[in-house]
Amino acid sequence: MADAAEFRTYTRDKFPDMLRGIAVVLMIQVHITEVFANDQFREGFWGQLSLFFGGLPAAPVFMFLMGWFAIARSSNIKLFFRGVLVFLAGFLLNIGLNLALIISVLVEHQKADLWPYLFGVDIFSLAGLSLIIISGLRLLAGRFVRFTSSAEFLKWTLTLFPFLIVSVGMLLPTTGIQESNFLVYFKAYLWRDSQWWSYFPLFPWLAWPLFGGALRLWTGNSKIPDLKGSIVSIAGIGAIIGCCYGWSVSTDLTSYYRFNLVWFVWAITAMIVWFWLWRRMANVEWLRTGLSSIGAKVSSLYVIQWIIIGNLGTFLYHEQPDRSIPFWMAFTLFLTLFVRSLPDRFSKWREKDWF
Repeated sequence: MADAAEFRTYTRDKFPDMLRGIAVVLMIQVHITEVFANDQFREGFWGQLSLFFGGLPAAPVFMFLMGWFAIARSSNIKLFFRGVLVFLAGFLLNIGLNLALIISVLVEHQKADLWPYLFGVDIFSLAGLSLIIISGLRLLAGRFVRFTSSAEFLKWTLTLFPFLIVSVGMLLPTTGIQESNFLVYFKAYLWRDSQWWSYFPLFPWLAWPLFGGALRLWTGNSKIPDLKGSIVSIAGIGAIIGCCYGWSVSTDLTSYYRFNLVWFVWAITAMIVWFWLWRRMANVEWLRTGLSSIGAKVSSLYVIQWIIIGNLGTFLYHEQPDRSIPFWMAFTLFLTLFVRSLPDRFSKWREKDWF
């Protein structure tokens, strides 16, 4: 039997951090493929595999977990202002990751329209808006709903809205015409039309945090459940049946950023299997410890890796051949983790008794 000290060590559920940790690693590698790799690599098997594993296991998992934890926060006001701060942080990140390009344009070394880079709709933008919307839904459920209990209203709203949001996203127009007024930047936060910088608009990506919140309300558990084998088996069959379609959408960035209802349903089945597999992998202590320690610092790691990749991408954009991509993936991962460790290293150095 484990002693008391060992028991206390594992009272915190490290599984969500573990999922975030593997998502960070997969996101770094896919950003290298998207920004650094030449056409030959991106269009080949390894490039397509990189895009596939940088799809479902990365951004959707991030947003699902965010919704899972956000729905249970105690204060709507704090949740709202947290969303505002995260949204504003997205602007600062856009400046940071494009700093080399901005300087290059200002000194007239390169020519580019900077506004799309400054208003890029990335994960932080989506996360901030999602938190604001979730806080609004909780407020609506708690103060203005009279025909049913607030808990039931919120549960069913968060269950039905993801499918409605994805469906509406499929109906929104894609004219392919590049507009030149400021409304195009506002619209980019809602859905992706002709704006290449609209990576994670609310339609359809808001579906993932709402789905995460709904699942937590239905399970009534603070920990992500280990689903029954029968559910995983059914999900596995669905994931296998739809794997070719899932691959085709995940490896085409335009289709991925504007995913439809079919892909969303397939992704849910694949995510169930993904969670089940990593729940088993969590039994490997060194893997659980390593990935969970990475996942616990997910926000700062995401910022650091984008600042590195974005600024290097100004000079290396779509130029790197096949043989150099593994190096850039490993180098960026190492540098990201190293930079993130510096505050901890400095704190230990400062607290050290030198005399």
